[in-house]
Amino acid sequence: MNKAHLALGLLAAVVLATGVALRSPSDLATGTSSLASPSVTTEDSGVHKTVNVTYTDTGFSPTVVSIKRGDSVLFLNASGKSLRVAPIKDPKDATSGYLGFEASRSIHKGETFGVTVTIPGIWGYKNLNSPTTVGVVIAE
Repeated sequence: MNKAHLALGLLAAVVLATGVALRSPSDLATGTSSLASPSVTTEDSGVHKTVNVTYTDTGFSPTVVSIKRGDSVLFLNASGKSLRVAPIKDPKDATSGYLGFEASRSIHKGETFGVTVTIPGIWGYKNLNSPTTVGVVIAE
């Protein structure tokens, strides 16, 4: 396994482990998650939904979202920093990241960028202007 695959796998594992660690015992019993904060909303437009991810001065919120194939993710920049969403991918394999996350420009405070995810998988993304700021979309 090369270093890029190992790094991507490690990133996904850390993000998922953080999500599990943030769940309280009552969440586990009821199947709810403390990751779904009140600032996270979904909009139902018939069959497909839109999940909102807010970018703040501290990063993406929520960091991990689960959606179904055909659902959309809408990124809202609520920070004082510019946001340019980009896929996390193996530099040796251009198809390893979800290319829909390639924003053509940076978005500023109050602006949005949307992606409809049509391929199932675990897709990492980052802020190209701050590459250590990452998130994950799990598409069924």
